[in-house]
Amino acid sequence: MEGVEDSFRWGWEKDFSYSVRSGYRAMFRGRIEMPGALQIWRSRAPPNCRLFLWLAARNRCWTADRLSRRGLPHPASCPFCDQSDETLNHLLMGCVLAREVFATCLRWWGFVAWLQGKHGGPGGDRDLCTGVTLICWCLWRHRNDVVFDRVAPSKSTVLSRISDEAELWRLAGIFRGFLAPVDKWRCRE
Repeated sequence: MEGVEDSFRWGWEKDFSYSVRSGYRAMFRGRIEMPGALQIWRSRAPPNCRLFLWLAARNRCWTADRLSRRGLPHPASCPFCDQSDETLNHLLMGCVLAREVFATCLRWWGFVAWLQGKHGGPGGDRDLCTGVTLICWCLWRHRNDVVFDRVAPSKSTVLSRISDEAELWRLAGIFRGFLAPVDKWRCRE
């Protein structure tokens, strides 16, 4: 067939012409979103903390279970409680120390009242995600101190670190909703 010219047609637009907007939409078509990803990336926490939480959510942090799968030297059990295998889930949520830290922080924040009445005001959900990121970040840093610097595991050390870090985050304008008054976070157990 002579006389018929080839032409390009972009199937993502009605007029078949390419646009960056439709190209961007096409690139993400059919993706599967990971639960919690939006909350991690919408958090106001510093980028390194959000990246840590993203890696933690995808179980990509170097804990004993991951080291053992690769035949690398690893601790025999959780460096905090010495009662269970060291997995990321155990370190950040299941360990006795982690649960006590979360319970104390939620009490500091008046979380039950916030949850019942959603009195967090604008930005309350983002503040909560940011606060959870802060807790996980401080638990991870304390774990590293225990493993690499031979520091004794301590709930009060983690809570003090959370209080100090929260003050820095407040000064940077990271907390804006119900977590903004971090002065009430001072270690008072």
